[in-house]
Amino acid sequence: MLVEHGRQSECLNQEISFHEDKIAILGKTVTESDSRIVKLNKLIADRDKQIYQILRSISWRSTSTLRAVRRFPVAFFEEINCFISKITRFIWRRFPVNIEKKTAFKNALFHNFSMIFSRTSAFRAWQSHRSGILETADKILDGRSQEKDLKNSVKRYENSRTTISVYVPYNFMPQTFGGGVRILNVYERLSNSYNINLIGVVGFGERLQIHELNDNCTVYLVPMSKEYYDLLSAEQQKAGGLLHDILISNEYKMIPDLIDISSQLKIETDIFISTQPYFFKLFLEYFSDKTLIYDAQNVDYELKKTYFQHPDSNESAKHYLRIVREVELLACQQSEYILGVSGEDVDKLCETYDVERNKIVMVPNGIDVHACHYISANERKTNKGMIGEEEKRVVFIGSAHGPNIEAVQYIINEVAAKNYDIHYTIIGNVNSAFEDKIIPRNVHFTGMISEEEKKKIYKTADLSINPMFSGSGTNLKVLEYLACGIPLVSTEFGMRGLEVFNDYIYFAQKEDFGEAIEKTIS
Repeated sequence: MLVEHGRQSECLNQEISFHEDKIAILGKTVTESDSRIVKLNKLIADRDKQIYQILRSISWRSTSTLRAVRRFPVAFFEEINCFISKITRFIWRRFPVNIEKKTAFKNALFHNFSMIFSRTSAFRAWQSHRSGILETADKILDGRSQEKDLKNSVKRYENSRTTISVYVPYNFMPQTFGGGVRILNVYERLSNSYNINLIGVVGFGERLQIHELNDNCTVYLVPMSKEYYDLLSAEQQKAGGLLHDILISNEYKMIPDLIDISSQLKIETDIFISTQPYFFKLFLEYFSDKTLIYDAQNVDYELKKTYFQHPDSNESAKHYLRIVREVELLACQQSEYILGVSGEDVDKLCETYDVERNKIVMVPNGIDVHACHYISANERKTNKGMIGEEEKRVVFIGSAHGPNIEAVQYIINEVAAKNYDIHYTIIGNVNSAFEDKIIPRNVHFTGMISEEEKKKIYKTADLSINPMFSGSGTNLKVLEYLACGIPLVSTEFGMRGLEVFNDYIYFAQKEDFGEAIEKTIS
């Protein structure tokens, strides 16, 4: 066996010799960066420092070195993999991994390294990390890596900042609807003091996306697998309601990219936050030794009752409501802290799940007012005149969320059908619930649109509406309407948890909502 390894080593030596000059250049670059790497080592345990020195001293052409390293136990290589993960994480921050075909030089490096890791779980983990390291070697050798990039990469770890990973069961980009607005506004600002990872689950057929909002905030958009999507479609048909978030609770292992990213983030993350309770089973399996926080955007059990057409008689719907109650209780019990959005929600959580109030931290919903352009009545009138628009326009924003679907159904059947001279623009993916429905001519669905497109609609909107009759949490959309100077007609329930009262808000009951719109807009 050793003779065979010796032959393999000789072949590799011949292959690598051609690249000696490039290796020398890489070695020089690494040497010049040693002072920064030494600072990075302060974050690593003494054993990891020893591992680092061994890795740096390995001669990729030396069979004797390989034999010496192989004498270490498997657990040692697991520690090596832990170190490699830390290194590759800060590499990936600066050099997004979009790997092309590797050269013979880098393949030879990997093959030699794989001999060390053969028949260990660390080898499998190394396979998932090697691309980032080899890509960085490419950039350094080709002169595409700038000194500033290297300094910024190491500086991130020199600061020893706490890392927070936030899991979201939907696509929060772009921030068109309430949940996305809260997530991006809160956590992007927290990145001023912490390293933030935002992980969202997006639809089947989309690609895995990894990009940075800033130097300290990285977004991961993870697509559903085909198997998960097929199960989701079948179960939603049986339950008569949306399950995209609930299903994650028990079936998260059917989304391989989610598990892979979670394994990578475990090493660097200090605090894991589940936006809604549906990641807590995943958290307890993979991150039980970390600080866990439940970001309760709603009282989900109460909210999900509105998601199903027949929650009292449909057995599948009742099954999933039991899951919601079970996992929300789990999140309340196992989290170190709970983030609440309103006094009403805090009261309900305490009552339903026997939560101690000192465990709940109030984090009210809000918006970035600096990103909202205030539009006066005169400016809206001028904007409409410039495009020759005379029709009165009303705007509503909503995601494919039970209470929003209920509100849009009311707008179509009870409001728009009686006010044909008023045009209703409905923004957001709530349109997905009405694709097979007959829609009045004066109702227009935009679907998901960009912030710029939304601002264009706001510029000519005469009125905003919020006919909400059920749900939990608070409605961020109304704060955005008001910040942009658009008058609002809302039910009192639609303003729950928000102590906002001014001359731009008009309250109406369900039975006279349409009449209130006519009076306000005239």
